[in-house]
Order: sequence, then structure tokens, then C-alpha cells
Amino acid sequence: MSRRNVEVKFRLSVQKYLELCEKIERLFSSHKIDQTDTFFQTSCPDIRLKLREETYSRVEDNHLFYLISYTRSDDAKARLSSYDICPCTEELGLVMKKSLPVLDCVKKFRTVSLHEQTRIHLDFIDGLGHFGEIEVVLTNLQTVEDGQTILEKYLQILDISKNAFLSSAYVDLLLKK
Repeated sequence: MSRRNVEVKFRLSVQKYLELCEKIERLFSSHKIDQTDTFFQTSCPDIRLKLREETYSRVEDNHLFYLISYTRSDDAKARLSSYDICPCTEELGLVMKKSLPVLDCVKKFRTVSLHEQTRIHLDFIDGLGHFGEIEVVLTNLQTVEDGQTILEKYLQILDISKNAFLSSAYVDLLLKK
């Protein structure tokens, strides 16, 4: 079953990134993850497909793999994302990398905070710099407008300007370099 969230991505200066890391530590619980997203070419331009590899530093079974398919508009505003996520094995990931055309890999060091139904990501992306994301996971009964209202609350708490919003995915920014 597909899941939905309302999300926004934004660019951060180094100073703002450090300020937000400190603020999020104070306000919410958080943990750090190394992630590599390998993006594959698809026959449908509206669908993105990626293999996510996650490494947690303080977890015994610390290397996890997920296959993620999603659709999202490329608008510099709060937007709906519909996605499917499936845990998978390292072996499946290796088969996919050998069998499917790879667009690019996004390597990130991510601080993740979860608060109620909202995920806050503070990212350092190799080759791109510092960014943030806020994702409000919608229940089946919630509308996009409900998610946007919740997201606005977090934008105010974190003092994020709409001028910093990005329209592109990290992989698109890397491909444009």
C-alpha cells in the first residue's frame, strides 16, 4: 500500500545547519545515519526508484537496505509525495546495481528527528553541502492541506524561510553539476 507525506526540502548555510542540529537536539530526540541512495533509470519519468543503504553507528544490526519508489512534483513549495518502501537484502541491491542503469548515487550524513507524525532531516550531501527536509506523514484520513498546516508549524519552530525551498531532488542537483 502506498504511503503519502507532505514535504519540503531546503538549502542551509553551514551556520544554520549547526544551529538547527543543536536546536533539534534540545527539542526532539534524534539519531544519525549514513545513507547512500542509488537512483535507477525508470521507463516512467514521473516515478523515481532508489535503493537505500543505511548504516547506524549505535545499532547492532546496523546495515539496512530498502527499495523505494516515489512520485513527487518538482515545485519549490510544500508538496505531496506518494511512495512505496520495501525492506530488502544486500544481495537484491547488488543484483539491481548490476542489472539496471544507474543514474547516480547520493551519499549523505543525516540527522533524523521524529516528532509525532513528522520527520525532520538535517543532511550533509557529498558534493552539494547542507540541506534540510521536513516530512509530515499523512494518515488515510488526512488531506494534503492538513499536512501543510502541520508542516508550517515546524517551519516556524525551526525558522526556515520559504526563500530557501528547493524544487529538485538531491540526485537532480548532482546530475546538474
